[in-house]
Amino acid sequence: MENFFVIVSAFFYLSIMTASFIFLNRQDDQNPRRFRVVVLLYVFTILGIILDTLYRLDYGGLLNLPSYAFAGVITAAYVCLPVVWGLWYLYISHTSYLKEIPRAYNIVVAATLLLNLALSLISLIPGTNIYFTIVDGVYARGKLFFVQTIIFLLFLALTICFYTRFFKTFGKSERFTFLLIITTLILALVGHLLNNFIPFMVMNNVFNYMILAMNVQYIHASTDFLTGLANRRSLSNHLHSRMTGTGKTSSFSIIMFDLDNFKMINDTLGHDAGDDALRQFARFLRHHCDNVDFVARFGGDEFIIVLDSMSPAELKKRVAVIREQFSEYEGNKVGNFKLVFSAGYFIHNKDLKISTGELIRIIDERMFRDKRKRSNGKTI
Repeated sequence: MENFFVIVSAFFYLSIMTASFIFLNRQDDQNPRRFRVVVLLYVFTILGIILDTLYRLDYGGLLNLPSYAFAGVITAAYVCLPVVWGLWYLYISHTSYLKEIPRAYNIVVAATLLLNLALSLISLIPGTNIYFTIVDGVYARGKLFFVQTIIFLLFLALTICFYTRFFKTFGKSERFTFLLIITTLILALVGHLLNNFIPFMVMNNVFNYMILAMNVQYIHASTDFLTGLANRRSLSNHLHSRMTGTGKTSSFSIIMFDLDNFKMINDTLGHDAGDDALRQFARFLRHHCDNVDFVARFGGDEFIIVLDSMSPAELKKRVAVIREQFSEYEGNKVGNFKLVFSAGYFIHNKDLKISTGELIRIIDERMFRDKRKRSNGKTI
């Protein structure tokens, strides 16, 4: 009965992984490095499922693996598990909207995986007693098993460090998803240390991959494909929720931005350069806006942020600060063009009886008024 449960569980895990991968493979991911990580996560998780199943069927007596094959299964499992953890870090880092990922992080991941590979292979030598021992076909954890635990903790610390350091570069749904993944990694490690006969690591890897697929589905429905910001539908829903709310939620500030020289960049340097300009500005807004701000791409080269309510003077100052910060932002150039923007803003309160469309028209008109003033040498 136990062997039957092992086989059914394996097919269940494989089905979830394959269905999730097919879905992810159909998504048009503009980040090829991130998609390569998705593929590697699938491959190593599938391999982990197979290795764990072989070990448990051998332990249950259904299989009688030759000694060399059994040793190979154990060694491969010790090699694969930390790889998946390293890949989760890489996925999270490639999902951030940083232009360049700090190389030091990737070097640590590569060096640690090489160390784990070496220790796993050395453990095959009788008497070394590092990760594991196999005596008369019986597997047991070695005296230095804790070394791999340290490797897991290192990857966990690296992931948490990157997640917290570059928190603002992630979308809101990604922040929650990655927090969930990090939490389940911690729980899986605790379970792995306490009980060797329940495949906590395998179950966790499958669960996280499924969560990843669900998050990607949500992102494609609610975010702008090019910039990763909230899309127009999400903006409309957010504004409707705020405007029909009660109390403080119905009072808020809103700013619309428009890149002044976007058409010239497109006409001169091509659409790829134009796309890069949009991504750069989106990256800036995401990084420089408070966590409570709602940031969206309205369409074309227009962006909108929704903030908590403030006085007209405070809002005007906020726009001026954003303009100054963007002028000093290292990513405000595309080719020979320096990116600049026009802005229109408005303060909504609960006493106003206007629709979402009317609100957008107000800030759109104010934005174009600022654009005309800027073309005459004035600013908002």
